[in-house]
Order: sequence, then C-alpha cells, then structure tokens
Amino acid sequence: MRVQDEEARKLILESYLEENALFMLKTDRQTFLSRILSASEDEIVVSSPTADYPLPDMTVEMHFHDEWGWYSLKSIVTAAPDFDRPRVSLSRPVSTERFLHRKYTRVAVDLEVQYRLLDGGDFTAAKVYDLSVGGVLIQTEERIELDQKVELKLSLPDTELPPLVAVPCQEKSETIDDTPPFYTGCEFVGLSRDTMDAIRHYVWQQLKAGLP
Repeated sequence: MRVQDEEARKLILESYLEENALFMLKTDRQTFLSRILSASEDEIVVSSPTADYPLPDMTVEMHFHDEWGWYSLKSIVTAAPDFDRPRVSLSRPVSTERFLHRKYTRVAVDLEVQYRLLDGGDFTAAKVYDLSVGGVLIQTEERIELDQKVELKLSLPDTELPPLVAVPCQEKSETIDDTPPFYTGCEFVGLSRDTMDAIRHYVWQQLKAGLP
C-alpha cells in the first residue's frame, strides 16, 4: 500500500535513513545488501559491491524489511560507483510504499473458473493466473467492481471444490484503462477447512513440481 500521508512518509524516512542502516538495494538487474554511509537533505550515499553499476539517472529501490513486510523507497542514482569509490549516491526518496508479507504461498497456474456476481446472474468463464489458500487472480472480459462479491466455481485436478465466495480487492497493473481483458485479485471469504486443505495440497504439488 502506498503511504499517502506526508507526515507519515517523513517519519518513515527519518527512522530508516540513518548512517550505518542496512537495507536491500534493488536495481533492474539485481538486489544486494547495502549500507547507508551518509545521509543529508540532498543525497544519500550507500555502499555497493559493484564497481560500475548502477548507472546515473537510473531508478532504484531501497527495501527496509521487518517481520511483517517491508518499505520500498524509490530513489534516483545521482552518481555511479567507480573503481576507486565503491559507493552510490542517491537522491532523497521520491516515493514510499509499504508491502506486507503474504500469509499464504501463491503459485502461477493455468486453470479456468466460472464466476458470477453473488447477487445473481449467469456464470461466465474466466482464466486463473495464480492461486493461494487466501485468494486468486483472474482474467475476465468484463470489469469486476471492487465492492462486489463474486461466486466462483473452481475445479482442481482430481478435486471438485464447493462454490467459493470471494471479494475483489485489487485491480492489477496489467489492466489498461477500460480495455479488456481485466485482471482482478480476489480474496476468498469463509473457506471451510477441507477446502483450504485441498487448495494447499494443490499449491504444494505445484511448488514441488517446479523444484529442480
């Protein structure tokens, strides 16, 4: 979730952007552990294991983790490291976002689902792009409003699940304006223990299948 309140954003910056603070520096190519060497009103100087990357004017992210999630602070590289100076100069963060750890493991899937609004109507086919015990990401040809509960008929290999109730909670960035398809993340509501176990078993199977 994006931190909208300016005062809250300032408090976050003040608490994390201190000399010797450790964080994960994420570029478009890699993520590595870094340390704040100095911080001023104009720039932040951090350590770097590379001698020629990241490049000036690149956007990078500073990730500060805790047990519940992490803050992502976007910044701009103002000076790249060199052979004699393995450090990077960054602008003060231009935006701040908060991310929470997922309670349930999510896997990419290629499944079909039938859905309809909970207040009635016909079932319509949709695609499932990822699945967890907590929810599902579906692709539809019509937009699902975030204040509408939906009923889902989802079948797993060798398992027929009872009808599921879900609450749309986020329209994904893959959705472009009003042009279909639409990608909506939905959170399951009131799952029985048997249904949770069935989904968890399927997720585990997919995870094991992906292991080398």
